[in-house]
Amino acid sequence: MKNAVDLAVDERNSAGGTLGARIVANALDDEANADKGKAAAASFCGDDRTLAVEGTVNSGVMLAAEKVYADCGLPILTPMASNPTEQGLANVFRLTNRDDRKGPALAKWLVAKMGKKAAVVVDDGTPYGKGLAEQFIGGFAGAGGEIVSRWTAKAGASDFTADVASLPKDFDVLFFAGIKEGAFILKAMRAAGLNQAFACGDGCWSVGGFIKPAGDAATEGEGVRILSAAPTLGKVPGSAEFGAAYERRFGPINNYAASSYDAARILKGAIQAAAKAKGGMPTRADVLAALKATNFQGVAYAAPEAFDAKGDDTAAVIFVKRRRRRPFSRDRPDRRSAIGSERARARKSRPAASEPVRPPAVARSSGAWAPAASVAAKRSRHGLSLHGLAKRLRSASHTRALALVALDDPAGHVRHRGSLDHSGLYSAAARFARTQPGRAKWQV
Repeated sequence: MKNAVDLAVDERNSAGGTLGARIVANALDDEANADKGKAAAASFCGDDRTLAVEGTVNSGVMLAAEKVYADCGLPILTPMASNPTEQGLANVFRLTNRDDRKGPALAKWLVAKMGKKAAVVVDDGTPYGKGLAEQFIGGFAGAGGEIVSRWTAKAGASDFTADVASLPKDFDVLFFAGIKEGAFILKAMRAAGLNQAFACGDGCWSVGGFIKPAGDAATEGEGVRILSAAPTLGKVPGSAEFGAAYERRFGPINNYAASSYDAARILKGAIQAAAKAKGGMPTRADVLAALKATNFQGVAYAAPEAFDAKGDDTAAVIFVKRRRRRPFSRDRPDRRSAIGSERARARKSRPAASEPVRPPAVARSSGAWAPAASVAAKRSRHGLSLHGLAKRLRSASHTRALALVALDDPAGHVRHRGSLDHSGLYSAAARFARTQPGRAKWQV
């Protein structure tokens, strides 16, 4: 979030700031702790120069701190806290979708699209996790499904062998509402031979936080379905350019970066509008009024971002992403809560952009075509048949085309040159296996 805010602020200042004045972003880390979140809120409230706040990341911290902001009239816009508990505060705004839309929407989608009928529901004990789990349970039961088991994962644990061993035998999907523990629950399921589908809220919408820790387990069995709170970068005009600028400065982009970037630009826009209307330094009340009138086309969502009477973003959508042989694939979008709407059905599934997962090492040449004898030697040294290479690349989520250097027959003649992805490798391998069993050689 901080990186995206810094990028947005620097862009504004490079363009002249607000009425010639520079915007300054001061950051405090609440460490996902409610008490520290309230202390940070008090610190911002005590600085009269602070006109608006972007944060927090965690729902529990948001619920604890937003009353402090309300008492000092300071507007706060969260790009990601999603617990729907309402405290009747006019200064609180949310860019992402609410859990009372996310949970039921995913539950209904699993029943309608995947035919799931019996769910195990697990949360991480946080306000976010418990709230999302309850919303999922209501949606799943309402769609005709049954909750066959419900438990809370021990926060910070990484060994769920005993928990998985006690799961009922008749479930067909496990839903996890939380963040860090999901990958380890999934690994324990697969290690125990359980192939049922694994579904998770947007707490698992992270390569570093879920995909990498989960490893191969994320592509085994029926795979995983994960909620994400924004379209793939490149789908909304301007989002690809934002992603490129972010990566040039900070490296691989993380989840919620686009939402954080939009939130910062919305707050800057409100300050700018309030300053222009007043002809000078606005008050917090001026900024709050401007924020309520927001109509802003960002890069996180296709529709212009605006806030309803509760401070929720009317443009917010939900996507279900499927983990296959690539970082994430998008299944269906959901506007507000109705996954499977006419608009959703009209969109086709496309690969989702996320932090790349590097494939394991494979044989690499200097780029020159090699004679068949050299190719055969390379195969022997690396111990992989063409089928083995294709399988290894596929399991590593490597989806870009690879230069297939050579396939030779027993006489040593090169039979194929060109570029193939893993599907092409499988086809070529099968074709050669039928005519020359065991003789398909490769070099890439």
